[in-house]
Amino acid sequence: MTRSILEDAIRRLEDVNYRAEMHLGRVTLERSKAYLDGFRMGLRSAQIEFSFDLLQEATEARGWEFAAGPIWQDEMLRNGVPEEKIVEHAIQLFIDELRLMLRDLPE
Repeated sequence: MTRSILEDAIRRLEDVNYRAEMHLGRVTLERSKAYLDGFRMGLRSAQIEFSFDLLQEATEARGWEFAAGPIWQDEMLRNGVPEEKIVEHAIQLFIDELRLMLRDLPE
């Protein structure tokens, strides 16, 4: 059951990343954070347990520094990366985290 929930969540987030405006309206960091926080809470209600270790692994695999907050987003903003592109990275990071959960599930 957990495997199918994670696989479905990944597919849905890939669609959000592909059609961000449809899901978020105006694509901003604030809206994406609210959307992804709600998505995460929905998964928690389905008994999906999140771990800082997997978030750290996913973050560092992208070459970003892991911290309690998304400092990689602030760095990208300072470097002039468009907000829409940062939102894509945030969604992809969430997808990466879910894929790591799948990897760690027993067969």
